[in-house]
Amino acid sequence: MAMVDGVRISQVLDNLISKAIIASHGGVLSVKSKLGVGTTRSIVIPARVLNAELRVSEATKQ
Repeated sequence: MAMVDGVRISQVLDNLISKAIIASHGGVLSVKSKLGVGTTRSIVIPARVLNAELRVSEATKQ
């Protein structure tokens, strides 16, 4: 298994690919790691209204 500074290259690629996909949706990937304890990944992706015009017209009908 290929390692760079004690980190597997597959983990680095996984983080880069994940970060790119999440960022393309306007989100953020956070990774916190503590030696001997583990790694925590947090993903935040904003909710978006897909069809704002439809929602506005439905709200004005009521």
